[in-house]
Amino acid sequence: MLFNTRFRRAGLALLTAAALGLSAPNASAGEAPSSIVLFSGVDAAPDVIYAYQGIVIALNKDLGRDGFLLKLYSSYVGYEYDTSAVPGGVVDGDGWQGDVMLGYKKGFNHSYAAIFAGVDVQNHRLTPDDPANPVRGTEVGFKIGLDYETLMGLPFYFGANGIYSTAFNTYWARVRAGLPVGHNIIIGPEALALGNDGFDAQRLGGFLRLDT
Repeated sequence: MLFNTRFRRAGLALLTAAALGLSAPNASAGEAPSSIVLFSGVDAAPDVIYAYQGIVIALNKDLGRDGFLLKLYSSYVGYEYDTSAVPGGVVDGDGWQGDVMLGYKKGFNHSYAAIFAGVDVQNHRLTPDDPANPVRGTEVGFKIGLDYETLMGLPFYFGANGIYSTAFNTYWARVRAGLPVGHNIIIGPEALALGNDGFDAQRLGGFLRLDT
């Protein structure tokens, strides 16, 4: 297979938001506890556009406490890549993904951990069809996710997140370490490993986290 960097960026966009950390402070006196987190976003790069949306629901109606969680997530990616396997040498791809997972969150003194498991559905349509690309058509798979994160207010920060789906053997893993700057900002380095049946990639970089 001859996939250029544009295809690799498409895979990166598809997986970057696949695993989202979950942390919620305990409600202050007089405040109702948070039970739902909604999230969505759009990302764009040359030859790639990616959109995602999701919801996490605390089944005990309080995200700040230990308990079971329900997570729904869906995404779309449109991408283009070069390959010698098709006439014209260019393939346009459209990918849809959705999953439903049940999880459990456990809090510790200064951190929390969560595990999720459920069903993942992915569909990739290629125009023209590229028989050399193993990531095409529809696959239904088992998906598992793991999160670990320290809480705000400590002299250091550490977070580790990962997912794996048997649909196209999709995986994503991220490790972050940082230091607080002020009351609600953390900066530091991060490392990523991600891929599926069509590509594998590793990234090193930095992050800035702002909690409001």
